[in-house]
Amino acid sequence: MRISRVSWFAFALVTSALAIGCEETAPPPATSAPAKTATATAKPTAKPTATASAVATAEAAVELVEKDLSTAGAAFKGWVAKGPADATVMEDLGGARIATKKVSGPGSFDLAFKMGKQDLKKRKADLEKGAATAKSKITFTTDTAEALVWTTEIGTTKSYDFIVVQKSSDKDVTCYTVTSRDSEADLKALQDACKTLEKKDGAAKADATAKPDATAKTAAPPATAAKIATPPGK
Repeated sequence: MRISRVSWFAFALVTSALAIGCEETAPPPATSAPAKTATATAKPTAKPTATASAVATAEAAVELVEKDLSTAGAAFKGWVAKGPADATVMEDLGGARIATKKVSGPGSFDLAFKMGKQDLKKRKADLEKGAATAKSKITFTTDTAEALVWTTEIGTTKSYDFIVVQKSSDKDVTCYTVTSRDSEADLKALQDACKTLEKKDGAAKADATAKPDATAKTAAPPATAAKIATPPGK
């Protein structure tokens, strides 16, 4: 049986249509799950347990020991105060000074004592005059007849100082910073050291013994011998 070209073409179209209708659409190839981008989430920085300045101060903390101030002069014979073991005691402008070789920065120490009361009103006026000359900013955080505490600012640099009149072993003494301190913590360390000044008991007793007793009365001269009786008839 001979099939015409037209019939053959029609047959081919029908066959193709049936094939297309019956063909199952192949599921799309399973795509692999996108790899999770490893996002490096930065962990929050742990909060410091102390400020940098406090840590620096703790590292710079030095154990204080008792220092004999007698080498500073007669006025301080028998007196002691605390300072670093490697600090030197010296006479300074009529007072006693305890200072480390390095007088500023971590681990440094520089403190002085003077017998008697200093005129803090005059001292303040001198400080203000000096600040004006140096074109620096001075701020008094404590201003009383017994104490001056102040900061000095020059540009971005800030320093701390104090001068205080105190009673030590019943004596009026002035204690003060010689070299400005770099932080409030350093300043407080020296303020605390001021309170360690005292006269040792042995020296105090020796002084008391050396002083004459004002209440002691001068001993009466020994009674003179009784006059010899005049012989009768004379």
